[in-house]
Amino acid sequence: MDMDTFTFRPGQWVDLFVPNMFKVGGFSIASTPTQLSSQGIIDIAVKCLPTTKNEIVHYLHKEASIGCSVFMRIGGEFKFQGDDVHGSRLLRRSLFLAGGVGITPLFSMVQHVDDLVSKHPVSNTLKPAAIFMHSCQQEEELIFKPQLDQLQSASANLIQPHYFVTRNPESQWTRRITEDTILDALNALQSNTPLDETDSIYDGIDVYLCGPPTFEQAMLQYLDKARAQGYRIRLQHEKWW
Repeated sequence: MDMDTFTFRPGQWVDLFVPNMFKVGGFSIASTPTQLSSQGIIDIAVKCLPTTKNEIVHYLHKEASIGCSVFMRIGGEFKFQGDDVHGSRLLRRSLFLAGGVGITPLFSMVQHVDDLVSKHPVSNTLKPAAIFMHSCQQEEELIFKPQLDQLQSASANLIQPHYFVTRNPESQWTRRITEDTILDALNALQSNTPLDETDSIYDGIDVYLCGPPTFEQAMLQYLDKARAQGYRIRLQHEKWW
């Protein structure tokens, strides 16, 4: 991998080309630019079901092994923007809304937030820097829960994950993201105390949204209602379907 030319922003995806296969696989990156620069590693989360017909997915799950060669190309305009405020390097408050497998690009982003907090500690520990909501049908689909819990601990609660399971009444996280859930998160992220001494130049909240169509439509309705109530929201929205 040519480290001088191969770069990406959190939230982007890769086109993956396998020798002797004509189709191209597109997969969101689950790791961070820091992991790429320091370890030469890119993580992708690839879901394979019994009904999956994508030959690239089957190759990655059934045939690929250490030493196999593939070709990758970075793509996508869905990118984390919270560390570039008016040309400065400040950390903006962010709300991440992930539905199902839509968590992958958002997981890359929130890990990047943790990298930024680690490199440039902020003094305000009373308010979160990022709230991360993951909604899925079954508890086993909370694929990054251990890592998110670790981020919460390592960041001294500046990164706060919340889990929602919609089709398992036995789960301790059985609930749905509602309009009130969104408003509570926006209120928690709003603060008169800046994350940085000069953070007062930006007082809005960045919202990153990715998930299935029904999930996205519901979240967009809640965000529109929040805007109507006066919340300043800058939305980044990834559409896969």
